[in-house]
Amino acid sequence: MSPHQVKKLYYTAWTDRVWAPYQKVFKVLSSTVDEVRRLSVSWPEWSVTTTADAYDHWETVWQAVRCHRSQIAQYARLGELSPEDHRALWGPQEYYRVFSLVNGGRELERDLFQGLR
Repeated sequence: MSPHQVKKLYYTAWTDRVWAPYQKVFKVLSSTVDEVRRLSVSWPEWSVTTTADAYDHWETVWQAVRCHRSQIAQYARLGELSPEDHRALWGPQEYYRVFSLVNGGRELERDLFQGLR
């Protein structure tokens, strides 16, 4: 049996419009790896290759995020955001297509499964 081969790979790519509400709560996000502090930053608009419109479902996304309280306790602070901020944070889903065997064009994808059907 041959091993499974991934056809596409994406990174989540939060641009400034999504990053701004997140920063309202967390100010400066960072992680320390090998004793080096690494700051989190937003992605430039030009790097987004794929978007999915989830504006009609932002409340469901926010409910799902709140289910992870035991894993990521700091998410409780997101409860301080207004409904408008939550809509801006969870409505647009933005990605950077890292790898694709089915397409590699410059057209903005609107579906993570584009080219796989």
